[in-house]
Amino acid sequence: MTEKYYRTDEKENAVDFLEVAATFYAGNHPHKWKWLTISLHGALYGFAVLAIRGTDPDRVSKGKNKKLIGLWEVLKRCQDDAYMLQYSGSRRVDVSHDENLAIKKLSAEFRNNFEHFMPKLWSIEVSGFPAIVGHVCRVISFLAFESGNVGLTPGQRRKVVHALDILLASPRPHSR
Repeated sequence: MTEKYYRTDEKENAVDFLEVAATFYAGNHPHKWKWLTISLHGALYGFAVLAIRGTDPDRVSKGKNKKLIGLWEVLKRCQDDAYMLQYSGSRRVDVSHDENLAIKKLSAEFRNNFEHFMPKLWSIEVSGFPAIVGHVCRVISFLAFESGNVGLTPGQRRKVVHALDILLASPRPHSR
């Protein structure tokens, strides 16, 4: 029997999350908002980790067990010159007030409730999603292309550009 393996790394993981977010955002899957939320959160987290990691995995871990730092800590470090100015031309991200609010809403209100779903009936007003998606994608785009710290292959760059184009193309507040 031939063994088969699934192989990925931190770059492919971040790119995949972003592609999945774009797929669900553009589609009509009945649970699109759940999967959009989870995958967009994963993409933001993944690109933020890539931006501060550099060549030292300890920059994204904590404790003696080397656990990955959380989303809020990694975003804090992405705004800190000490973590972001790794190369000539590197830049830290400046997250605006509106972007920060969108990230909080995406993470705390939506993603965490989907990931740790309590028995309940939950209705979500989806008309605000285009603004949330736009703000989060602006941060992802900066981290991926403007921070100077994320070295994507040409194929990965094309995938990220394509996914961002879909996510930013037009509002998609279909409720399904």
